[in-house]
Amino acid sequence: MTIIQDKTTIEKLPHYIWINGTFVAYQEAKINVMTHSLHYSGGVFEGERAYNGKIFKLEQHVQRLIESANILRMNIPYNFAEIIEAHHALIKRNNIKDAYIRPLVWQGSESLNLVNSNSSDNLLIASVSSMAREAKPLSLHIANWRKCHPNSLPPQCKSSGHYNMMIVCQKEAKSLGYDDAILLDWQGFIAECTTTNIFFVKDGKLFTPIADGFLNGITRQTII
Repeated sequence: MTIIQDKTTIEKLPHYIWINGTFVAYQEAKINVMTHSLHYSGGVFEGERAYNGKIFKLEQHVQRLIESANILRMNIPYNFAEIIEAHHALIKRNNIKDAYIRPLVWQGSESLNLVNSNSSDNLLIASVSSMAREAKPLSLHIANWRKCHPNSLPPQCKSSGHYNMMIVCQKEAKSLGYDDAILLDWQGFIAECTTTNIFFVKDGKLFTPIADGFLNGITRQTII
C-alpha cells in the first residue's frame, strides 16, 4: 500500500529550551538519570507546528496537554495562559518562524516508587527550526502488533507509554523495507499509522476510522 504524507525536516538545533519557567541553553538542558518518567514512561507531550511564526491550533494542543496530564493524575505547575505565553516567548527567543515544538510534562527524580506524594511534575517546551519537504508516496506495512483495548489505556491521552508500541511497529516496518506501519485496533480494523491518523479517498469521498481506540488527532479534526 502507498500513501502520500507531508513530512517536515528538522533543520537545526534550538538555542534555548523553556524548562519550568526558565530559558535554558540547549547544551545545558539536562535531567537526572533517576527521573521517574525516564524509568516508567510516565509523561505526556504534544507535537506542534509553527508556520511563519504562527503555531497551528496552539490552544487545542495546550488544552489536550493539560487533559492528558490530568488523566495520568499529573499536575502541570502552570496554567493554560502561562503555557500559551511560554510557547510564544520560546519561538521568539529562538528566532524561528517555521518550527516543530515539543511540550513535555514529566515526573521528577524524587522517588523511584511507582507512586510518591513528594514527586514533582515538570514542564519543558522545546522548539526546533523545521521546513516542509516535498510530499512523496510511502510504502506501508500492516503491523503485527495491535492497539490495545480502549479500556486498557485511555486512548485520548497523548502519553509517552503509548509510543512504545509505535516505535516497535515502525522499527519492524523499516526492517522489512517499508517506510511506516499501519496499526490495527484490538478488533482487527484499521486504526492509524505510527505517528499519524490515516484517511482514504474513494469515489470522491473521504473515509477515516472512528477514533474510539486511538488518539483523535487535532489535524484529523481539522480535516473533518
